[in-house]
Amino acid sequence: MASGGRAPLMAKPWTRAALGAVLLAAGAGLMLAGAMAMRSTDSPAGAPSLGELTATVTAPPEEVAALGKALAEHLPPDAIVLAWQDVSRHLHLSEEASASFGWPDALLAPRDEGIRQLREHAGDSTVHLVVHVRDALLLGAMAPERIGVAFQDQPDAGNLHGSINNARDWVRKEGYKAYSAYRPDTTRLRIVALTDDASAATLIGSLLPFHDPRRQAEPVQGLTLVHQVGGFWVYRVEPDAS
Repeated sequence: MASGGRAPLMAKPWTRAALGAVLLAAGAGLMLAGAMAMRSTDSPAGAPSLGELTATVTAPPEEVAALGKALAEHLPPDAIVLAWQDVSRHLHLSEEASASFGWPDALLAPRDEGIRQLREHAGDSTVHLVVHVRDALLLGAMAPERIGVAFQDQPDAGNLHGSINNARDWVRKEGYKAYSAYRPDTTRLRIVALTDDASAATLIGSLLPFHDPRRQAEPVQGLTLVHQVGGFWVYRVEPDAS
């Protein structure tokens, strides 16, 4: 049984509304044995808004604070930084720049097409992109027809080796293609998986440390990793040399 006497939610297909509700519950602290979002074009009424999800399925506050310090130390003051609304608000970044750039659509695109979109939007400006493992869940709730995302919360007992083995077993059992993890708080480890090959081939799947035993990790041409802290990865969008 999960905390509070609730039966754990087991992995099963979810529409956007159902995934959003589960993520809201997870963000509120409900211990989940597993939940997943399959690719689907079905987005029924009642789906939580992206704003509601970002308000509860947040990046860990200590990681956001460390990110703010790193950006202040390593980026020029006039740098354009793209990040989810909650992160932008906490770090006093320009939410207007993020909203007008269309970068979530680029993250959902196949890797090379996503890079092309980012470069096209950036033009001659110096643009930095901030992504977190948590973002894959938001993208899965926002566009389930474009990316399949699954997640499983595990109690964080400090046994990293055991947690990795459990994650690997879950991914293999369900037939998912790649996985990563982050700690939403001090008591839980959240395993995030990409459910199929097309999802793993998205730009977000290439920018974050999703482990895929079938392929070697390689640099993403056109984006340069400039900093990594906790679950955050900061990339500079390079101009198109051609």
